[in-house]
Amino acid sequence: MPVQALAWIACFLLALILSPAFTLDSRQFDDTHDTTTTWIKRSLVDSIKEPRYSQDELAWGQSNYDVRFVPASVVCPRYSTRLYPLFGVERETDWLNMLARSVDDWQAANARPPKDILQRFLDQCKTGADAMLKAGLTKESALMHGDVDLFFARAEREHTSPSRAEVVLEDAQIPPDILKKVEALIANDPDYGFRFVSFNASVDLSTIGAKATVPGEPDVVRRLNPLAIAAALGRDKDVEYFKRE
Repeated sequence: MPVQALAWIACFLLALILSPAFTLDSRQFDDTHDTTTTWIKRSLVDSIKEPRYSQDELAWGQSNYDVRFVPASVVCPRYSTRLYPLFGVERETDWLNMLARSVDDWQAANARPPKDILQRFLDQCKTGADAMLKAGLTKESALMHGDVDLFFARAEREHTSPSRAEVVLEDAQIPPDILKKVEALIANDPDYGFRFVSFNASVDLSTIGAKATVPGEPDVVRRLNPLAIAAALGRDKDVEYFKRE
């Protein structure tokens, strides 16, 4: 290879290494996909501080408009972040938006997503969420294994704003000793409904926590926030963080 070509390549690589951070986005948007891939050029300083980092993020698959068709236990993959020296890639998959766009008017009495799209949504969410939990890179994976420090470290790096963050696990998946402390906290705090939990549907409080017995009716389930776990475990710094908007 000519010397001039080698010099040009060397200059290009040096410029790439020393250049500031920037990103490039690519979106796949159609009837069956809503995925945004972000290619990241990391700065040299950031690469030295944290050469590598990997994290996945989950989201509940049920929203306020599809409770008639999507079980409350459905979980979907949402974000996947991989950072390497100088480069990184982040992928956001919005399965809920894909399902929402399949119906013209959710307020209509006969509003219902097409069967094939609904089934694809349920299958893809289950497959993707199971894979993420198995990979062990979500905050939920850390909590399931009782690693509270890692749970909060990952929770604070998620894309969701602190005050709107949720623990994407059912109660039975949370370690019993941690759940017991959370239950005690909730029982002794009359304001828990606004601070520590959210619900998958707006219903009379007397029905909260009770599974629906009528076929086709949505289950009403409680969803814990990271704030509840932080407060129950006496982690004051994490409590302050998750009170932020």
